[in-house]
Amino acid sequence: LMSAYQKMNYEDFLKRNTSEYTRNVKELTSESTASIENFLRLVSEVIIFTAIILYLCFINLKIILILFLLLSIIMSIYEFYLKPKAVLYGKNKVEASSFIYRGVDSSVKGFKEIRLFAKEEFFLDILKKGALKIYTNELKQSWIMHSPRYIFELAIITFLLSFLSISIFLYKDINLVLPIIGVFAVAGVRLLPGAASIVNCFNFLNYSSKAVNTVYQDLKKLRKKNNNNRLRNIKSNLEKINFKSLSLKNIYYKYPNTKTGIIKDASINLKAKECVGIVGESGSGKTTIIDILLGLLKPHKGQILINDKKIDQNSNSFVKLISYLPQEPLILEDTIKANICLDNSINKLKSSYEKLNTAIVQANIKQFIKTLPKGINTRIGESGVRLSGGQNKRLAIARTFFHDKEIIVMDEATSSLDVNTENFILEQIKSLKRKKTIIIITHSKNTLKYCDKIYEIKAGKIKKIK
Repeated sequence: LMSAYQKMNYEDFLKRNTSEYTRNVKELTSESTASIENFLRLVSEVIIFTAIILYLCFINLKIILILFLLLSIIMSIYEFYLKPKAVLYGKNKVEASSFIYRGVDSSVKGFKEIRLFAKEEFFLDILKKGALKIYTNELKQSWIMHSPRYIFELAIITFLLSFLSISIFLYKDINLVLPIIGVFAVAGVRLLPGAASIVNCFNFLNYSSKAVNTVYQDLKKLRKKNNNNRLRNIKSNLEKINFKSLSLKNIYYKYPNTKTGIIKDASINLKAKECVGIVGESGSGKTTIIDILLGLLKPHKGQILINDKKIDQNSNSFVKLISYLPQEPLILEDTIKANICLDNSINKLKSSYEKLNTAIVQANIKQFIKTLPKGINTRIGESGVRLSGGQNKRLAIARTFFHDKEIIVMDEATSSLDVNTENFILEQIKSLKRKKTIIIITHSKNTLKYCDKIYEIKAGKIKKIK
């Protein structure tokens, strides 16, 4: 399932709250696995139950038919009354768990603001509402799951006692019916728990149907995407692009559920080894243009050309050209080495280890790493809490150098940094000129002075201003 989410379209990814992915991977997969176990148990119990019933039919068919009629009435009540409720309770539980994950996620991410505004109770109320809804629905489901056993036991025991009483009354001799009663009693010892288990399995499958369907639909999308891209990716893996130029021609893009396009007839041209700046007001579409360049969004109109040839954005060869340095880079709760390489096999390859050391020197963090107790194997805490903002940014720059892509995209890379770190990044931009192709999104005029070309985005259109 995690693989499905990693490969899903970026547009589809944006449609969901991030807490849903956490819930689905952590909770719904467990329910789906439990559903498979219950299905296999159901099949096993049905086979045993059927074998015993067939044997009892051979002993006395009339008794079995009467018993089946009685059980059919009970099953009909379950099918038309209890089953819909079990499905509803399962759906409500999945929705309620989403509230809890969302509340926890927001509470952790906004810890400082929540503390300063004294809004702890607001987020606690979100968790309480979700927890109460889960508790209520699980309690009701528990009643539905466990009550059939006692109903079946009561029905079968009542039937056997009634059969015994009627037989004694009609035949006046218990010895005539005692062997049949004995066979049915012994069979009942196995049938009663078997019938209860079958009903419980049905109940659980109905209850978890929402979770299973959610996981199934997401995995189905992954399979469809893999089938569509398999041949394309095999071909793209064989391609190696000698990058010379990149162009966006008459690009138009509109986000889902919006009336107008955020990018309208936009065109950009850049050559290899150039440094290009993109500026514009907040909400003008700068990030959208970059997402299109990164292959995350597919334009509704227009073309993306590499070396004057139209490319497929699903092509691996296109993605392999670009590295991305965001305003708030990804920092793992792991070692410095893992954060730079994003790979656990680094120790096995001498060439990769040399690249790591080179990237550390280029990012100017070698002296800092020497002060750490375990050097590059020092764990830096969740989101890099043990590092300053500038150190986190330098770590991300080291990652960019390590992966050594042809095109480097910097998205507000100098925003919210101290003067020393900002000057360091500017020096890196200066040193990379004529070595790499650089695309910079920024508000800083100081950063733009190194750009060969500058494009301004306004009202969805791009204008070259330098």
